[in-house]
Amino acid sequence: MKIEDIAFSALLAVGLITLTFRGLIKKNLIKPSKISRIFYQDDESFINYWEKAQEKGILNYIIKKIIYMTITFGIMNGISVLYKKQAQTVTLFEYLSFCVIVGLLSYVSWNEDQNKYNQLKEKENMENHNKS
Repeated sequence: MKIEDIAFSALLAVGLITLTFRGLIKKNLIKPSKISRIFYQDDESFINYWEKAQEKGILNYIIKKIIYMTITFGIMNGISVLYKKQAQTVTLFEYLSFCVIVGLLSYVSWNEDQNKYNQLKEKENMENHNKS
């Protein structure tokens, strides 16, 4: 089995597990646990996470994403080079291009998370207003 097949299988498994936990939690078939939180973030923990992220700012958020993704990309490239002795290493230009792309995607992700936060807070306010 090639390393690409293993990586694809692992990503597919994580995606399926995430979707499974999301469905089970949203339908109240299971309660969030430490294991499920690895794959799925419930609304309350997202609100707490996002409030902290907002305090630190968008630049901090983007830089963290770039660092995490660049390290992950580097590790995957290193494994590829070790696995295939003739594999070409990634150039500095390719890493910088990768960082720019991740930065742009992180900016989009920031806006999506901000919209999700606003919707959850609005929903929470409506529920509190209806209880009153």
